[in-house]
Amino acid sequence: MGIRYIVKNDDFGKFETLLVSNMTSKFNCENNKEGLENIDQELCDKLNLYEHVDELVDTAFSCISEACNTAFKVTRGAKRVLKKTTVPRWTEELTVIQRTHQVL
Repeated sequence: MGIRYIVKNDDFGKFETLLVSNMTSKFNCENNKEGLENIDQELCDKLNLYEHVDELVDTAFSCISEACNTAFKVTRGAKRVLKKTTVPRWTEELTVIQRTHQVL
């Protein structure tokens, strides 16, 4: 399971600012102070020219992860882990026999 964040409405502004900053720096945008519409258009133009989709996805994912890690708090893991014990020799036949035995 991945990282879980505590997301509050107050943190979205910080997240947006960090995301824009990360994206413009990682993708070398020139219009990094001219408003979101211009930055968005420049990013779209640059992303359409990318040839390596894997590289593009990794870079975008790292930008989003960095912004999330900085803007939002991370939840702690569960105190106790739920365990499901499995018995490899248990079959459907045994389940049927057990249920019919319980009914009797």
